[in-house]
Amino acid sequence: MDDFSISIFPLSREVTQQQLRCLCKVMWQWELCDDCNIAKDCCTASCLWQKRANLEAFFQYYRKVAGLYIPERPMDGLRALSSHDDLIAVIATLRQSPQAHRSALTTAHFMNAFKARAIEELPPAADQNRAFSLAARILAMVNASAENQADGLLEAGIHPMAWQDNISFDEYFTRAFPIQREMIDPAEDDPGQRLVPKQTNRWPNLTAKRLKKLAGLEIIATDNLQNHLRLDLKYRTVDIFHYTSVLKENLLASAKCDVHEDIARGISEGNMPRELALETLLTLKEILFPLDSDSQALLQSLVAKQSFDPDCLRVDTRPYRRPDEKTVQYRYWGSRLADLYEQMEAPTPSGYLEKWMERRSGARYVMMATLGGVVIAVVLGALSLGVSIFQAWVGYQQWKHPVNPS
Repeated sequence: MDDFSISIFPLSREVTQQQLRCLCKVMWQWELCDDCNIAKDCCTASCLWQKRANLEAFFQYYRKVAGLYIPERPMDGLRALSSHDDLIAVIATLRQSPQAHRSALTTAHFMNAFKARAIEELPPAADQNRAFSLAARILAMVNASAENQADGLLEAGIHPMAWQDNISFDEYFTRAFPIQREMIDPAEDDPGQRLVPKQTNRWPNLTAKRLKKLAGLEIIATDNLQNHLRLDLKYRTVDIFHYTSVLKENLLASAKCDVHEDIARGISEGNMPRELALETLLTLKEILFPLDSDSQALLQSLVAKQSFDPDCLRVDTRPYRRPDEKTVQYRYWGSRLADLYEQMEAPTPSGYLEKWMERRSGARYVMMATLGGVVIAVVLGALSLGVSIFQAWVGYQQWKHPVNPS
C-alpha cells in the first residue's frame, strides 16, 4: 500500500502477531508465555495464544473495522490514531475507566499520550471522539458514536446510538441494553438469584429453522450486538450476532464477577455485563440452534455462506457458565425473543391477499382455506355449466338437423 493510502487509512497496515497478542491481553487479561511477551514464536502448549485460531473471525473483524478509520486531518500527520498500538491503548483506557464521562476520559487519554511523545498540539476533538467510538466498537461490539458524528458506522440504515460527552461508558451500556424489569421476580431479594427462573423456557420450539420455514424470515449476520435478534418485517429478516468466540472469552474473563448488577465491573472484567454475554450465547446455542440435525445443518450453512463465526459450531457451553448460571431469565433479550415467537406462531402477512385477510391468530388460514374452496367450487360449477350447455347445444343440433339414413 502506497504512502498516500496509508496517510488516509493509517490503520490499514497489516496488524502484527504481537499487536494481536497485546489486544488479547488488554481485552481479556490473557497471561501469555515468556516467548509471546518477547515477540517470539509461541511453543508453550499451555499458553493461551495457542487458541488464537478460535478467534480468527474476531481478528478479521478487527482488521476490517480498524482499517476504515480516517483521521480528521489526514495530510498533516496530526491524527488521534497512527498505529494499531495507539488503538489498543485507547481500548485499554476505555476498559479500565468505564465510569468516567466520555469527554473527560477522551481529553485525559490524549493529553497523556501526546505529552509522553513530547507533542504539544492535540488532534482535533472530532478525531479523538472517532478514536474512542472505534475502541468501543471493538471492545464491546457496539456502534457507539459521539454526538452529531456518524463515524461511518451505519448498519442497515440504522444510525448508531449516540454516546454523549457527559455520559460514561457503563451508563451508555445501561441505556443501550435496558433490563426488562417485568421479568424480575420481586420476591427474590438476592440479585444473583435473579438468574434462576421458575420457568426455564418461555418460547418452546423457537428455532432458527422454524423461523425460516414458518415465518419466512431470512437469517442475517450482524457484528453489532445492539442489533441481535432484531426483527425487520419490511425485509423479513432477523439479525443474529454470531461472534460466540468473543462472548466466550468475555465470560472466561468475568468468571469471578459475581455481581450481575454492576455494569462497570462487568465491562472492566469482561468488556460487557456478564449476564448480557451469557444470554446472547445461550440464545444461539440453546434456543435458535439446538443440537438437532436440522438446526446444526442450517448453522453450518450460515458459517459457510454468510461468514458466521466458525466457533458457533462448538456446542459445549459448560466451561463458560458458573454453577449458579444453569438457567437464565433473558432480561436483556426476552422481549425480542417474544416478538420472534409471536412471528413464528402467527406470521405477519406478506402478500396482498394475506394482508386483506390479516388476523392475529390461525383463523386467517381457515379463512384462506375456505375462500380457496369457494373459488374451486365456483370454477368447477362454471366448467360443469359449460359442459351442460355444450351437451344441450349438441342435442339441439341433432334434433334440428337429423341425419338421414342412406
